[in-house]
Amino acid sequence: MSKIMLLLFLIGITNGYKILAFLPVPSNSFIRGFHPLLQKLANRGHFVTVYSIHPLEPPVPKNYNEVIVDNVFLNSEKLASILKTVTVSNNPWGSLQAQMVLGVPMSEAIFQLPQVQHLLASEENYDLVITCPFLAMESFMGFSSKFKAHTISVYANSPVPLHGYYSGDPPKYTYIPNLRFPYTNEMTLLERLENTLFGLYETVWSEMFYIPQQEALMHKYFTGLEHPPLSAMLRNISFYMYDITQTHSFIMPQLPNHIYIGGMTTIKHTSLPEQVG
Repeated sequence: MSKIMLLLFLIGITNGYKILAFLPVPSNSFIRGFHPLLQKLANRGHFVTVYSIHPLEPPVPKNYNEVIVDNVFLNSEKLASILKTVTVSNNPWGSLQAQMVLGVPMSEAIFQLPQVQHLLASEENYDLVITCPFLAMESFMGFSSKFKAHTISVYANSPVPLHGYYSGDPPKYTYIPNLRFPYTNEMTLLERLENTLFGLYETVWSEMFYIPQQEALMHKYFTGLEHPPLSAMLRNISFYMYDITQTHSFIMPQLPNHIYIGGMTTIKHTSLPEQVG
């Protein structure tokens, strides 16, 4: 009897998790930064399905299933125009406003892709969803609700105020500059004031105007399902990963479920040439 129980236990721990990485972000640097993580998960026996515009470079693990989708910005002049506004704006306030304007039409264009429509109708089950909700893609939290799966948020930069707001991390407006500002952690009084007002504006605008728009979009495409409020789903994210290292960010207190994972794309180092070493 004890041998049977041991065998059942070993079978249980060798079953890999089914992971959905929904990352159709139209940004080469974003998805490539997390490819090593997804590849390692597949190499360790988990079943990883990735929705992205960039394929993984060989070798591709056998447990790694790619669904390559179109870059929505290449097929929409409207989205391309908004993206240009976000990219070239030197005004942090204007840049934030443009990103908020970009989020809903970009998300809707992604929802309408054939591959995403197929996933919406899928009867598959996933244990974990990896996505980037705070990159103007909050409505795709619906996949976590659809599959009743835990959520990991990934982000290719330093934390922004919304990460702290929805994870319960106290605001750091007075001593950590928003990444949209060229300030350091030695801000003047006026810089601290502007940084605080900006953080409050971003949080209030998101909660009162932007998130409700994304929630309406979520209900539009995830039909026939009962979803918690989107703001509650964002507060229920299990883990946050940032593709930076501590050397590229300011020292700040973080909750235990916020970690920096930068450097994964660095190839294995070799010895320095003799004339250099």
